[in-house]
Amino acid sequence: MDIAPTFCRAAGRDEDPSYHGVDLSELANGTSERETVFCQYNPGENTLTGSVNTEYKYVWSAPDPKEDLFAREDAPGTRNLADSSKTIVAKKALKAQWMAHHQAGNFAEEILKSEKRFLKVPIRKMPKDPDEGLIFQDPSGFKLQLPEQYLDE
Repeated sequence: MDIAPTFCRAAGRDEDPSYHGVDLSELANGTSERETVFCQYNPGENTLTGSVNTEYKYVWSAPDPKEDLFAREDAPGTRNLADSSKTIVAKKALKAQWMAHHQAGNFAEEILKSEKRFLKVPIRKMPKDPDEGLIFQDPSGFKLQLPEQYLDE
């Protein structure tokens, strides 16, 4: 969401008014009015989206569906704190900022009409074949054939 404005500024180009978000360099140098970064990967029922501030990263995965909260000091995020009583206030605050951002028309509106709908996206089951849906899959019986100069002697 903040990538397009950031790339435009870095390239010295004017931002398209339809872009959502802010230039991330403004967040980095402290000139942005916003202290939270919002992110989204994939649309609709496959979305993985969230918000990040200086202390925590909140993530919601629609296919699971589940919420994650990670302390930024624990990068890359090995311990999920979403259900910890110590971080409930931080989780609620980041979730509220995230929902307000999306409900204001910044993507994912189809899954965020209300708090009740928030976690009621159809659960997707993982396919038996973990490669299902990949852009490229090796056909059965595939054998790698490299030119001789690439083979170990």
